[in-house]
Amino acid sequence: MKILRFYISLFPKKGGMEKHISCLSSLQDKDHPTTTFFNYGTKISNKDVRILSGIPLYKIHPAFIRFFIFYFFSILKLLSLQKKYDVIHIHGDWSSLMYASILKKIVSGTLVVFSFHGQFTSNFRHRVLLKYFLKNVNLVFATGYDSFKNIYKHKHMNVYFQPSGISDVFFKNNTNHLFNKSSRVVTVANFYTVKNLSFIMKIAKECPQLDFIIIGDGPEKKNLQYLIIENKLKNVLLRGYLSSELIIKECENSFCFLLTSFFEGTPTAILEAMALGLPIVTSSAGGIEALVKDYRNGFVIHDFDEKKYKNAIELLHFNSKLRQIIRNNNILLTKQFSWQNIANNITGIIKREYEKN
Repeated sequence: MKILRFYISLFPKKGGMEKHISCLSSLQDKDHPTTTFFNYGTKISNKDVRILSGIPLYKIHPAFIRFFIFYFFSILKLLSLQKKYDVIHIHGDWSSLMYASILKKIVSGTLVVFSFHGQFTSNFRHRVLLKYFLKNVNLVFATGYDSFKNIYKHKHMNVYFQPSGISDVFFKNNTNHLFNKSSRVVTVANFYTVKNLSFIMKIAKECPQLDFIIIGDGPEKKNLQYLIIENKLKNVLLRGYLSSELIIKECENSFCFLLTSFFEGTPTAILEAMALGLPIVTSSAGGIEALVKDYRNGFVIHDFDEKKYKNAIELLHFNSKLRQIIRNNNILLTKQFSWQNIANNITGIIKREYEKN
């Protein structure tokens, strides 16, 4: 079974989707030759094909324009290569699916697989365009539970809820500690508007006795720096991008993980924090409550009321027994999300569907 995968950017560009594709492709390639067409990042194998090297397409807005350019030149490259593939695996949003039929025809493919990494919304792009182009797809994976439910309503079959995996390094470092002396709350996220990181400033203002560490970078950085100065917040620190090893150290020195996003799939950062035993305090974006249960894994807050976040965070801060219960639950739960297990599951489902066809 030869797999042809498409997405504009790969690791080391920061993002959950880039990490997902790199981990999945490297594991699948051991048994099923996998070729990835991409524009920016580092090749996963020597079979991968870079499209328009030197032009960072991910910077072009709106998104459907960059995807049009990427797939136009990908199609030209495939026509010149004249190679056959069994499975076309497309990652991204609705605009990527516009080209599914022609890609399948060019490579004489049997199966079109689509991985949807964001959150299904009620806007025109998802409600109409995504649903329309799904007719060209045989199999769908959704990393978010809300997205899975909405796509399943339309497609009814061959739709699977499948979060991303957790790197092995997060399992090797979950030392047995209760965070008793910590007063630190940690967040790991790209600094985009959708992550709603400015809301953390309101929570920090409500909890002056606690420190809020935000790891990441992105377009919202200047705005966050301004809010810190404007509100005279001495308990918020922006740490920038960190390696996995340094993220682990920050998590081990914190007593809970905070996420305040408007929209999400299932954030890999939450899974990684859970693997380290951290309790989670999170918005309900993307149906995260399918994974995080109140008092069992942390707390899901269903509106953006800083006092509700404060109450949940302070409960965890002062209740070491609850933290220990949650720690044990989270470490046990996340064992099923090792990348090897995730890759085996995705590949097994694709293989079964391919053999049917």
